[in-house]
Amino acid sequence: MATAEGESPLFVSAEGNLAFGDVIGGGPIEAAAREVLANQAQKLELRADSGVGGAVIAALLQDLATAGVTNVALVTAKQ
Repeated sequence: MATAEGESPLFVSAEGNLAFGDVIGGGPIEAAAREVLANQAQKLELRADSGVGGAVIAALLQDLATAGVTNVALVTAKQ
């Protein structure tokens, strides 16, 4: 599944590290929310390594919802 033109996916590594575009560490959730809300995107693509646990994904989805992102497409892949 591809993201809409101009949008970046939010990446989650097997270790639980986040990246959004060139933003890594503690700011990717906020950066993703700003982009989604500013572009009135339909959804945010969340690409997670298949080693990421369900509890991590659930917490991340809650953090995204708190930031205003409520429509997320989850894509898993072994990295």
